[in-house]
Amino acid sequence: MNPDESHDDDDQERAGPDFDVWIHLENGLDAARDDLVQKLPDELADFYIGMGKIIVGAKSSLLIDSTNPKLTAEIGAVFPGISSTDFSSLLTGLLGVFAARKRPWLTQAVELELASEGIGRARYALDRFRQLAPELGRQPIPDRALPYVREAVSCFLFGFDAAAIALCRSILEQVAKEILVRLGIFTKPQLRREMPSLETLLEKLKAVGALDNAYDAAKRVKEHGNTVLHKHPYDDKIRRQKALDSVTDLTQVLRQLLP
Repeated sequence: MNPDESHDDDDQERAGPDFDVWIHLENGLDAARDDLVQKLPDELADFYIGMGKIIVGAKSSLLIDSTNPKLTAEIGAVFPGISSTDFSSLLTGLLGVFAARKRPWLTQAVELELASEGIGRARYALDRFRQLAPELGRQPIPDRALPYVREAVSCFLFGFDAAAIALCRSILEQVAKEILVRLGIFTKPQLRREMPSLETLLEKLKAVGALDNAYDAAKRVKEHGNTVLHKHPYDDKIRRQKALDSVTDLTQVLRQLLP
């Protein structure tokens, strides 16, 4: 190899890429938005963009709530003067038009709204990604628990913190049952028949020495999950940290249960 060529490679490696991933994603989104804006008259483009927001909001909440101020404002911006008593039939009609996929600009507007929300969440996922520590040990996680692990991590990365907390609890319960069956403490029919609480499962694991070092971490995963499932989803100021704590504590538990 020519020494000069090697030097050029080193310079390129140090310089890095000219654009980060987010710029490319946002440029693609801007190009799709410009396609709509430039090909339609201004009022019609605004109309479709507004309907896109309304449809995404309605389908995301799974509820047509005429008292929701955000929904009221979005509908009022597109359909000024409409009465809240007509919201239900209006939204039913809009959702039917969208489902028929016969209005390509409406489809485009809805996809733009969804993509914008997705890129917004993806942009800060990298910061959360760096905080994860996936050293779980050599033994694989039980097949039935693995999808929960991936889903919990994905929920945390993209900001669905309450879901991540609840899933960590579900993962803990699933793995605890698998280990107790493997140790001969329970049989699968017995678990189905008796339906022991997670508290009981953890105490059984502790009693046989399978969960000594990580017992406190397991208790925290259980308590955080119970809070989200049965009380409240935590305040916005601490929910992210609780989600990260649950993922981290679950990692510690799995490291011990699955050495």
